[in-house]
Amino acid sequence: SINETEAIKLIGRAWDLWENSPDHLRFGAKVIKPERGRPSSQIQWESPDGRISSLIAMPSTPRAGHGETAGVVLLDEFGRHQWADETYKAFIPVMADSTETQLLIVSTANGYGNLFYELWTGAADRDISAVFLGADKHPGRDEAWFARMRKRLKPADMSEQYPLNAAEAFMGTAGCWFDVEALGRYAERHRQTLYRGRF
Repeated sequence: SINETEAIKLIGRAWDLWENSPDHLRFGAKVIKPERGRPSSQIQWESPDGRISSLIAMPSTPRAGHGETAGVVLLDEFGRHQWADETYKAFIPVMADSTETQLLIVSTANGYGNLFYELWTGAADRDISAVFLGADKHPGRDEAWFARMRKRLKPADMSEQYPLNAAEAFMGTAGCWFDVEALGRYAERHRQTLYRGRF
């Protein structure tokens, strides 16, 4: 997470999901940490077969991830991590030795020139599955809702908070001299690349 406060919030959300999930989604697992009360930075479960699983939330620091082992790593709001390069570099060895591990990176865009942007734009070359979920995917947001929000926010702020495509998200957070909506439409209707080169 971005900082310790956000890491604690993430554990709290996971705990609330666990506490409110039906028994059939718990797969017979029982909580062994915390022994009572709400967790602050870690939750541990024991499966019926005796395996122990942990959810550990760590703030973004230069040392986060070093020396850890994991089956799934979630880097939340990665585009805003101060030490994103160090964190990514630390978790790649954690994931490298197994085909069953996953590295999930979830973030809002934060302009250009950061590792999240580099991973997004270079996803195909790095064997990364990149999925963009636009603001219009929310079931309660129709065209009338977007019209209200456009009256309340400047175009750049609208692109940052409620982007409809990846181009709009990155350009909205970086600042752009061109019509962001038009550029987003062009990005969605691009032709297949025939040749690629570096200059």
